[in-house]
Amino acid sequence: IRTFAGMLYSRPLLEDVVKEIRKFSPGKISIITFYPQYSLATVGACLRDVKRFLGDFNLKVVDSWCRNDSYISWVKKQLINELKRVSSPYVLFSAHSLPKYLIEKGDIYVKEIEDTVNLVMKDIDVPFEISYQSKVGPVEWLEPSTEDTIVKLAKEGIKELVVFPISFVSEHIETLYEIDVEYRKLATKLGIENFIRVKLNPTDRDLIKAMSEEAVRALREEK
Repeated sequence: IRTFAGMLYSRPLLEDVVKEIRKFSPGKISIITFYPQYSLATVGACLRDVKRFLGDFNLKVVDSWCRNDSYISWVKKQLINELKRVSSPYVLFSAHSLPKYLIEKGDIYVKEIEDTVNLVMKDIDVPFEISYQSKVGPVEWLEPSTEDTIVKLAKEGIKELVVFPISFVSEHIETLYEIDVEYRKLATKLGIENFIRVKLNPTDRDLIKAMSEEAVRALREEK
């Protein structure tokens, strides 16, 4: 299966990759994004542009892969590796936030985040909760925020905090700076002695297997 990668805001831009796809002229195209959980603001935006550029092709869409067994294994494996380093861990799953009005209009993002986390923690006997990061602008966003949650946990006496950026599958400014620098600084200032952020490995076999399974499954569907 020939594979193409296109991005909305950086190179290789989707609009440029489309030219290569058209030259290849596939009979079917399976579309999968790097967002495991569906939201109109993320997956929806990607699919909108793909359909705009390639709407005349036979498109097979993967809306969500947040419950894929291989994806859950990928998250769990990385989390467990970090939990081995602490004696009294508390796990915080930090997801990218969204304006609250999207959820009120029926966006399933929060439900999908919760489903992923519950599947990951099904066999892990460690306290945990979910928070939301990266709020921008004046509108009301999802709560609780990761910043407020760190403050709360510090007040509750948590000393060892393991943070997993649950809605992400690769490293970027929201993991490398927002969590690793800003939130770490806040946690240390508030008395959290061991702040661990789970590193993301986008080339791990389980993650690749999850995406390939979903992409191929979509190609095989006849509807």
